[in-house]
Amino acid sequence: MKAKYPTEEKLLREFINLTNLSHFTEVYNRLMLIKESKKKAYNEAICSTYNKQLCIFVCCMINELSSGFLTPVITVLDAIGIKPTVYPSETYYQTFDEQKIYVCQTDNKLRIHQFVDNRERGNARGLFKLLDWPTILVYFGCCILILFNKFTSEENYKTFMTESIRHLRERARCDPDVKLDIPFDFKEANAIKTMIGSCSTLCSHSIEFLLWHMNCQNSGIGFVCQYLGNELAWMDMHHLVLMNDYLVTSKSPVLRDLRVSREVEDLNRAITKVSSYRYPQFYMFMVSNLEMFKIEPFVFPTLIAVAQVLEKGDYNVTNLESSSTKAANLSMVQSLVTLHQTAFPQNHSSPSSVQMQAVKEENRQKRSRTPMEQKNQILRASNVQMPPIIQEKTHLIILD
Repeated sequence: MKAKYPTEEKLLREFINLTNLSHFTEVYNRLMLIKESKKKAYNEAICSTYNKQLCIFVCCMINELSSGFLTPVITVLDAIGIKPTVYPSETYYQTFDEQKIYVCQTDNKLRIHQFVDNRERGNARGLFKLLDWPTILVYFGCCILILFNKFTSEENYKTFMTESIRHLRERARCDPDVKLDIPFDFKEANAIKTMIGSCSTLCSHSIEFLLWHMNCQNSGIGFVCQYLGNELAWMDMHHLVLMNDYLVTSKSPVLRDLRVSREVEDLNRAITKVSSYRYPQFYMFMVSNLEMFKIEPFVFPTLIAVAQVLEKGDYNVTNLESSSTKAANLSMVQSLVTLHQTAFPQNHSSPSSVQMQAVKEENRQKRSRTPMEQKNQILRASNVQMPPIIQEKTHLIILD
């Protein structure tokens, strides 16, 4: 866990030219709180043998889809203290002890084997039932969604996974009579996310896999990867898209207000960095923790609060309940909202509202595109160079 977070010295080198020292102290203290919280959750999860077995199952299911996942899953299993043993044939299994699970590497695939008692020694029994290809695709999709998502409640988790399985079934062309349940409960999903979901090697390889297989036209795997790609796009960056849609694209005077100059400078750097990335919609999954940390919501509490009020359309700051806006000064937020409202008195026809309608229409069009068209759109978007935001003049920046 220590290697996943920057030291104070490294963070200071990164932020010293970006903002003042008091802001750095605030950022660093926030980082330490997050670090300690995640470290505690990680240590609790990794102490459980059962949790390790869950991670083994997920890694083997992912690797079952493609042998290209072998290196990433071995890397992530090694990080939690599991070293798969290479055996050339099942004749070596007879040396195993009973009542234990073994992860074996054969033919570029990980295999799970378990022995029930002494009478069955030498007869490996795979823990996975023989599944048909559509079912494997559905459970692969479930594993990917668990690795990348953050679930805050059991109800939220069940609702999301139930709906996701329904969509995955349709795209994988599953037999309608086959019953597919949620593979892991809420507690198990959180343990999996905590233990292996933060592995950058596994995450980046998964995204590359999805992008590559979106081109598989008229194929279950292509449709599944398209669905997963759409679900993961801009995840953990809603706050950035929100500020872009309601403040940047509308050329809001809020961005020229000196009271939020520091946040505007940070927003400029964040949007520039994300938009210049090869696949900006998956930025949070492909970069280091330090780079992710620079665009976390707490870096722009006031601008996010203003954008949230504008999104609701009621111009009432008293209903803000988001944790990302706790550090915002509500009186300043109200003043900035009024500043924006004065510039765009007809709020229902303001540029931001028009932009939101355009975004919704674009999302509908994306869902109707063929896999090849979606891939080409991603490549075109990755080549867009966005101008920076400066205090004297606000440029048009659109996150597509």
